[in-house]
Amino acid sequence: MENMTTRVKHEIYVGLLTGKELREPFSIGYALKYDNSDHYIIKLWPLSGVTYYMAKSRDGSKYTLFAKKVESEFGVKFQEPIGFAMMNPEVKEYIEIFLRFPRQRVFMSVFPSK
Repeated sequence: MENMTTRVKHEIYVGLLTGKELREPFSIGYALKYDNSDHYIIKLWPLSGVTYYMAKSRDGSKYTLFAKKVESEFGVKFQEPIGFAMMNPEVKEYIEIFLRFPRQRVFMSVFPSK
C-alpha cells in the first residue's frame, strides 16, 4: 500500500470586519496544511507564482509568515519574515493575517474547505 499524505485546505479572504463578522468576504487564495507538516503553505492569487509559509511563532501564541523555506539534513528553517498572523479574539472563525505589503487585512478560515 502506498503511503499517502493528506492535506487540508483553508480559504483566505479579504473583507470588511464589523464586530464579530466578516462581511462581503472575497476569496483571494488558500492555505494548505499537510498532516506530516507543522506549517501552512500560503498561495495568494493576486501574487501568483509566489509561495509563502506560515509557521507558529516560538512562543506559540502567533504565527509568522515567511517568504523562504530552506530544507537541509538538519530540518526545515524559514527565512525572510513578511508578516504575522493571530487569532482575533472577537472573530473565532478566522486567523487574521497581517502582511507588510500590501497593507491589507486578510483572513484565513480556521475551518477546512469542502
